[in-house]
Amino acid sequence: MSWSPEAVTWVLTVVVLIHVAGVVLFRGHRAAPRTPALPAPLKSSFLISAFCMAWLAARNFAYAPVRLGDAVIHVPQVDALPVRLFVFAGELAIPFLGPWATAASLAALAVARMDALVRAGHVLAIAVIVPVLVTHLSGALAAGQTIPWVLVALGALNGLMRGEDEGPAGKQLPAPTRRAERSPVTEPTAPTAQRRGVGRLLVGLGWTAGGIGLLLAFSGTFLIKFLFLEASREMAERPVSVRLAVLVGVIASGGLLAGAGRAAVKRGRRHLRRTVSFDALDGQRYLLYLRPFSVDAAMAASPEAPGWHTRSPFELPGLTQEAFVLRQFRDLGRVIAIGEPGERLPALGAERGYLPVDDWKDTVSSLIRGAHTVIMTASPGPGTVWEFTEAIRVSEPTRLLLLVYEEPAYYAFRDAAGRKIADRSTTEEGKVWPSPPSLPNIPPPEQHDKGLRWDFPLTGILHFTIDRSARFTRFPTAVPRLRHVGTIRRLVRRELQPVLDHVSHLPAIVDRSTRVP
Repeated sequence: MSWSPEAVTWVLTVVVLIHVAGVVLFRGHRAAPRTPALPAPLKSSFLISAFCMAWLAARNFAYAPVRLGDAVIHVPQVDALPVRLFVFAGELAIPFLGPWATAASLAALAVARMDALVRAGHVLAIAVIVPVLVTHLSGALAAGQTIPWVLVALGALNGLMRGEDEGPAGKQLPAPTRRAERSPVTEPTAPTAQRRGVGRLLVGLGWTAGGIGLLLAFSGTFLIKFLFLEASREMAERPVSVRLAVLVGVIASGGLLAGAGRAAVKRGRRHLRRTVSFDALDGQRYLLYLRPFSVDAAMAASPEAPGWHTRSPFELPGLTQEAFVLRQFRDLGRVIAIGEPGERLPALGAERGYLPVDDWKDTVSSLIRGAHTVIMTASPGPGTVWEFTEAIRVSEPTRLLLLVYEEPAYYAFRDAAGRKIADRSTTEEGKVWPSPPSLPNIPPPEQHDKGLRWDFPLTGILHFTIDRSARFTRFPTAVPRLRHVGTIRRLVRRELQPVLDHVSHLPAIVDRSTRVP
């Protein structure tokens, strides 16, 4: 295959662009140690802008615009297969990469805490990518082609969530390390990645994308009528397989867009969550939620009702499982929790406050002492076991609720708690240790022949009466097959009513001091 001088010129242009992009992207690896590496979102935007420039140069070189009636098409005028393959790949990638890089740079600029060089880099990337994206989309419209707007929206949403990770001064924020690898600190480690402007933007885009996605997902009746039942002559001439593919594609795209919108709303609300100052809780009624940090990832998942064919996206309130569970107690007081040290955004659910990694027990003891109720996950982790024994020592069993998720974990927690109480009561002198309440076996669930089985992670809640006897309230294990949007909410409320009544009748605490001794 012979290459024309124009093709060689284009290939050399692409090589130069790639070389320049490589020098800029990896300057922090081979440059002097004082030269910082660029943030990852800016690196990606630079690389995508170089790709867009190369694509535009290749298309202008290898194709000539020709007008046919009202449409404008690009006809190949150079017999260079690599160039045409590159143009084809760009036409597939730019509808996603262009919005992704533009949104990532806009989100990074919204942080407004970066040096001038990084800011100028983001502006330059946007100035290069946006004209190429507009050229591509307008060309597709002029040629009568369909633009994949779902792909454009998904790219923009993903870019927003990626661009917000750029930290102050243009440096990439470090990912949370494992607890054993963290160096001791003496100050509370509050979230470092919260940006309220980005949060509001994500929430707005998320609700918009979710609304559009739901409209597409529930447009099946209209599409069946348009594509099959009352199809026009032109539509009826199309193969049935093509029309079925359009129907499935639109509904699936709506579901994907709704899911992406929900993820954006969750991320945005994490940006908007305010942290709690524990000193400001004096004189307030609050419920303290204690759990091992290892369960946060699982509890951050979205709650789901059973039965995919009868499920409604509006059945379960709360964007996470933690928010759904703790929502049942919202009428009884503020629910607060201790955030994981090093987390970059607070989780949805309980309001988070933050403590030093190496000095937290005194503050937790004070919080337990002042809490109207302590809601604790029954897990055998050493921190949770210590918190349980401390609640027995400084509070009353009637103010303690144990959330049971997996029965083996509960029984391991029961054994570890017994050993810890015995150890602390003999080694910690000068402290009064009341007799601990007995932790019972979990009764087996009742058999339900009707309804759909619901495998929600929470098995039930254990609380203690005034005579220190334990009462176990099981979470619903089945829901009706035919139900409306409020059925499950009322069912959960009814099943948990014994626990809620118990907490609501507890007397107020006279001394609510939560300050560190």
